[in-house]
Amino acid sequence: MKVRMVLTLIIGLVLANLAVAAQAASDPNEARMIAIMEKMDAASMRLVALENALLSNQAEIGEAVGMLLASKAGLSENLVAGREAEFGRAVTNIVRTFQMSMPYEHRANDALVKRDLEWLQFLKDKGLMEDAVRHDIAIKAPLFSRRAEWIAKTGDYSLALSSMTDASCFRDMVVAHGFQRTALQMTYLSPYQEVLAAGTKRGMFTLTEREIHEQFTIPTLQGYGKALGVVVDVSPWDDEDRLITISIVPPDLAAEPLQTAVQTRE
Repeated sequence: MKVRMVLTLIIGLVLANLAVAAQAASDPNEARMIAIMEKMDAASMRLVALENALLSNQAEIGEAVGMLLASKAGLSENLVAGREAEFGRAVTNIVRTFQMSMPYEHRANDALVKRDLEWLQFLKDKGLMEDAVRHDIAIKAPLFSRRAEWIAKTGDYSLALSSMTDASCFRDMVVAHGFQRTALQMTYLSPYQEVLAAGTKRGMFTLTEREIHEQFTIPTLQGYGKALGVVVDVSPWDDEDRLITISIVPPDLAAEPLQTAVQTRE
């Protein structure tokens, strides 16, 4: 009985595969879709095997990488002591992400960029971009008010840039391409291009990087500056280099009032 059931199952699978093959042969688009799915399935299986192998040694990996980083920084203590397994899982996840190349090479900030774009697309569709900017600024006001007092007391305006860009959420967003920084200025590459292009092709997004920059990034950073008691100048969008430069202008050096200091390109 069991042998008959197994044979029946095998015959069924063979017939199903023959049917799929026949359909693919008569429909080039179907054949292409099947080839893509098979390639994705194979890649997924490789990822699972790699992930399982690394996770089985997560604590050892975390400790080893933590010690390597410490040695590169000239330190002797493990930078992740007590959290080796968690760090090992984080390293594993990054390695896993770097193996994903369909439909584009995934970067370390991929998940954060996708979530950000989904949220920004929702805001655009609902006409809520300005409301979201105001909310974003307001929710950070308690943090910024304390920093503003300290900045005014010390006269150290580099603290304003640190307040906006030292947070892990900002660094995680720009980690893929890095950034250049001085005391009062930071330049980074807009992180959205690859995910936005892939999603737009599939009908997920109608946003552009210019829209994000001019309707969300600039007014948000401008609001942060007001809350911190400084002028924030943000470079206009440039389709060629896609670089964004944030500059902190101390109040006594600002040529324009706070509300007009940041200009967007027409």
